[in-house]
Amino acid sequence: MEGANSRQSYRSALVRLAAQTVLELAPSFWRYVLLKTTDTEARNQLVRQLKRHLDEEVWYQIKTVTHLISRAELKMFMGA
Repeated sequence: MEGANSRQSYRSALVRLAAQTVLELAPSFWRYVLLKTTDTEARNQLVRQLKRHLDEEVWYQIKTVTHLISRAELKMFMGA
């Protein structure tokens, strides 16, 4: 029988794993979204919105992504 503390520890571990996944895959995800946005005005608007909420380091990570997010990574990212 699990106690409340062990359930809370389990939930906390899941949250940490999800946060790690988001931090690792977010730059690739946003690069993917920007590349798939074919309408120039929509892409420019997205860039403006992202720049308001992201610091320079994260924006640099998005611009320098070396591989696009895979289907498996995209599924994992969306599940996190």
